[in-house]
Amino acid sequence: MPSLKQKTFSGLIWASIGNIGNGAINLLVTFVLARMLLPSDFGVLELVIVITSISTVLVDSGFSQAIIRDKEATDLDKNTVFWINISIAAVLYLILFFSAPAFATFFKAPGFAKLGRVAFISIIIDSFSNIQNVTFTKELKFKPIAIASLSSVIIAGIIAIVLASLGLGVWALIIMILSTSIIKTGCLWLLSTWRPSLQFSRESLVKYFKFGSFILIQSLIDKIALDIESIVTGRFYTKAQLGYFAQSRKINSYFGQALTSVVVKVSYPALVKVGESDEKLKQGYRSIVGMTSFVVFPIMVFIFFFPYDCMGALFGHNWVGAGKYLRLWACIGLIQPILSICNNIFLVKGKSKQLFVLSVIKNALKIFVVLWVVKLGIYQLILGIVVTAWIMAIVFLYYSGRLIHYRLFEIANDVLQNTLCSFSSVGLVFLCCRTVNIDAVPLVLLLVKAIVAALLYVLLSIILKNPNYLDIRNLIFMQFNNKKN
Repeated sequence: MPSLKQKTFSGLIWASIGNIGNGAINLLVTFVLARMLLPSDFGVLELVIVITSISTVLVDSGFSQAIIRDKEATDLDKNTVFWINISIAAVLYLILFFSAPAFATFFKAPGFAKLGRVAFISIIIDSFSNIQNVTFTKELKFKPIAIASLSSVIIAGIIAIVLASLGLGVWALIIMILSTSIIKTGCLWLLSTWRPSLQFSRESLVKYFKFGSFILIQSLIDKIALDIESIVTGRFYTKAQLGYFAQSRKINSYFGQALTSVVVKVSYPALVKVGESDEKLKQGYRSIVGMTSFVVFPIMVFIFFFPYDCMGALFGHNWVGAGKYLRLWACIGLIQPILSICNNIFLVKGKSKQLFVLSVIKNALKIFVVLWVVKLGIYQLILGIVVTAWIMAIVFLYYSGRLIHYRLFEIANDVLQNTLCSFSSVGLVFLCCRTVNIDAVPLVLLLVKAIVAALLYVLLSIILKNPNYLDIRNLIFMQFNNKKN
């Protein structure tokens, strides 16, 4: 029987293909569209995404996590959640449809009403595949999810590029959102054997609501706290400035949060299976924290040292100014993966109330800081968010670690070599670039810097015998040998 590491690593591979591949293709599509559309178009898109993402949390209502945690979830349970999800989605769409003009007035974006009414249809479409997605996740079958995600983003991206080239402007972005939902939902239905039936259980609803209600409120507060940055930026600054703000944050999220969501998605159902043993949980989390930071840290450090290169090469010369924002986002990218992994400890141990309380405190502090500094400037706004994130991360890591006796100094020790290797390798490349002036195509130069930094990072890890590098190498060999046999 495969070990926890093997199960997690196998899931990590396919989830990475879906999430990281999805992010990479999204990045490529955005790279092309940024040269065809205006920054203000991306500002309007950000407002649509904000409202849609908050609605998605309401549709799920914490039921997905509840089903994953329930080792004996039945078809009746799944059917109940399926119909509840669709009902909530339909009601939300109607509310958003009639509220669209009010949003347009608030954000000072006259065309928002028509754009939103079309884009918000994706909320209903997505609700039809929630159970299929949860079932695959619960069973650690991430290959179908990866196929659905990649298929949808590739086809929708091509459609958007064609429409943008035909002069449809921001409508190309809106249709991309809608087509992504349609294609992804269709793929998940085709790849899944589960089909809904006309069954509903009040008992199932009550059972999952007891656990999911705290997850819902916490996720909703998290989402609002995350999106309030875009909300206030869209309210107090121009849509072009919001475009710069949003795209610099998204580059960081493509490389940091994409992997974070992979680890959260894989580690939660995997570690639920050993939830009774604190010692096994601690060993599992230490391994996952180490391997994840081994991958994430060098990426975030590279973005921190070369933010202007990233913005210029990926989005064009007009976007270079957003590099100073990207550097700050990278500071959050360093801590976010570890924080998300350790937050899973609360869920695995059934401490959703404790997680809820800490999340309320964290997000209340963040909202206060955002509203306090928003008028000082966008740079100051992001800086306030970074400082708040680090303070609360330490608090979360402390309390989650107490549940399995995983202390702060142990976490720091588990990521120490990854940190040293990341700053040493990227810092050396940075110093060389400052000494030698190289004239080349921005994108090519960025890739060369990244490849050299990556090779130095692996070389340093080998020399220092980094245990996280050795773990990943051994797991790769194991996976290769299993497939070979």
